[in-house]
Amino acid sequence: MADAVAKMQLNVEKGVEIINSHLRAVETAGNDAARSLYSQMPAPEVVYGDMRHFMDGNPEIQGILFGFVDGLFDKYGEHRFCPIVERTDTGLIADNALLTDPHLYDAEWFAETKRVDHPRWSNVMRDVHGPNIVCYCIPMHGKRGKFLGVMTVSLAMNSFSDILAKEIHPYEHSSVYVTDDDGHFLVHPDHTQILRTVDEYVHEKKLMIDEELWKSFSNDESGFGEIDNSSGGKSLLYFAPIKSADWNLSIVSENDEILADYYFMTRMMFVVGLLSIILLVLIGYYLYLRIFREVEEHTNVESEVRIAGTIQRSMIPGEMSHEEEFDLSALLHPAKSIGGDLYDYRLKDGKLYFCIGDVSGKGIPASLVMAVAQCIFSMSVKRTDSPAEIACNINNVLAERNEMNMFCTMFVGVLDLATGRLAYCNAGHNRPIFVIASSEQKPLFMDVKANIPLGVMEDFPYVEEMCTLQRGDKLFTYTDGVTEAMDVHDRAFGDEAALAFATENRYFTPQDLVDGMLVKVKHFAEDAEQSDDITMLCLQWNGKAVKELSLQLINDIGETSKLSGFVKSLEEQLQVPKFVLFNVHLALDEMLANVISYAYPDKTGQPISLVARRTDDALVCEICDAGQPFNPLTSAPEVDTSQSIEERPIGGLGILISRKVADHMEYERKEGHNILHLTFSIPQSEDFPKTS
Repeated sequence: MADAVAKMQLNVEKGVEIINSHLRAVETAGNDAARSLYSQMPAPEVVYGDMRHFMDGNPEIQGILFGFVDGLFDKYGEHRFCPIVERTDTGLIADNALLTDPHLYDAEWFAETKRVDHPRWSNVMRDVHGPNIVCYCIPMHGKRGKFLGVMTVSLAMNSFSDILAKEIHPYEHSSVYVTDDDGHFLVHPDHTQILRTVDEYVHEKKLMIDEELWKSFSNDESGFGEIDNSSGGKSLLYFAPIKSADWNLSIVSENDEILADYYFMTRMMFVVGLLSIILLVLIGYYLYLRIFREVEEHTNVESEVRIAGTIQRSMIPGEMSHEEEFDLSALLHPAKSIGGDLYDYRLKDGKLYFCIGDVSGKGIPASLVMAVAQCIFSMSVKRTDSPAEIACNINNVLAERNEMNMFCTMFVGVLDLATGRLAYCNAGHNRPIFVIASSEQKPLFMDVKANIPLGVMEDFPYVEEMCTLQRGDKLFTYTDGVTEAMDVHDRAFGDEAALAFATENRYFTPQDLVDGMLVKVKHFAEDAEQSDDITMLCLQWNGKAVKELSLQLINDIGETSKLSGFVKSLEEQLQVPKFVLFNVHLALDEMLANVISYAYPDKTGQPISLVARRTDDALVCEICDAGQPFNPLTSAPEVDTSQSIEERPIGGLGILISRKVADHMEYERKEGHNILHLTFSIPQSEDFPKTS
């Protein structure tokens, strides 16, 4: 149960961070809007236009509202002006919906924000046009601190429901809940329960919760404990506060599902035990043949051992697999009739699961451990797509009652054939060689994190890593039978020789690379006896890894609405992280609006191109137009941020914001075109393999 608690804790902490990141993004957008949208008190139609533009550039926001105090817009014939722009299923709608509301200034979002006089999150409200919303409320002030009103940007609560359901799942049927400081459900698997209280739900479902646990939950503390269901079953509850909004996130998992892993391990142990008994019987039979049979039967014993080796090798899958998405070639060349090396691969749900391993020792003991490890690998693949969990399962079985102190090094990988995303875990095995398809880069050893071999220590926390393969990239894995092959002068083949061969033959197919490496090792060893099994597995991903996207626009301000779909494609096709995309969207929106406004002052329908290129550690965006020469980095007016919004002249703020969110901006005039480059850094560990 301790593992379940730790698993639940990690998922709760992940959920809290997901919600906090969404709240921070809305706060940033709201603060930027508050600094720019109401600075000049323009005509109402201009305010509505600016609000629509803001909504187009922030697709994650449900709506924006300005609750101005009465009288500010009298000169435009609007004594009370409270414009709202909201997102609906049919598009954006704009309204002065609170014009006749006599309780406007008594509403919680307005009155409480005015009272505390600093930005805050409102209580959850029902929206007549769409989903339940929560608002980030910002008090607005004019010259000399005069109170102008309250601005709000709203976030749809169902966006939390969708992303939490997708990202938070310690167990398949776990339930995720979010409640506010008054105990109302904000996120619930059953949407009919939204805004009902936890008390009502507990009473209705006849749940039994420990008094101390309930007290901790009610006091916005972190904690965990068991819940008794009315049916007699038990569930595990883990909860933690979301302090930025005075909310609480909790996860509930049924004990039966939590213990399913224990039952699974029990079944695995039974299978392993049965397999061990069968192999021990075979060993006893071989010993009987060797000890008690007469000398003339010695050849029969050797024949039986060869048959056993044949049976063992039959457990290994075919040496080649050619599919549309990948090519795989593997080879196991044993030193004796029975060995301890292994490899395996299986396809399931659009993913390729593979492993390569090397058991310590030789002969029958090594073959026994090899058979157990491969058996657990195949069973684990049916239950999880995590290489680290697969390694943990094999490790715990091998480590239990390991009186002979045998172990197994192993590299486990899971490749998503649609995207090229590779999850992997290295358990004390040789570093794979990463053969990059690009002709500009040489093959390199992957810089994998250190984990101990399997079977050394029970419950060791194996670390899982992630990278993204590009089309044509190859992963060459092998056992130490390759690098430790000896020649007649007791010199080892070595890691550098293996890397050199991969470099010289980087364009070989996986089959040619594996076969060629074996020939190279044998030629090196010459007449020296093979002392260890030689095993190799080479995988090439053939999927279409898009590294560049483009968007064609014309100089019409309405064209900026296409930017939201383009940014979504950057996430889906180029795997740009969401926290980077927020800055990308903000900067591109500002700079495209700048180009549309100034590049072609007297012409319409003129082309503007946007190209985004993904590199290992950055996203580079290029905006190109054939308009009049204009360098926004030097032509835009300076912005004095020490001035109030009312005192500050119009212009330059978009450039300032773009400079802050982009890591680098550069302009060039080339062949009659204005070209603006914006670079956004991406941490290497997020998507690409580390090499050394």
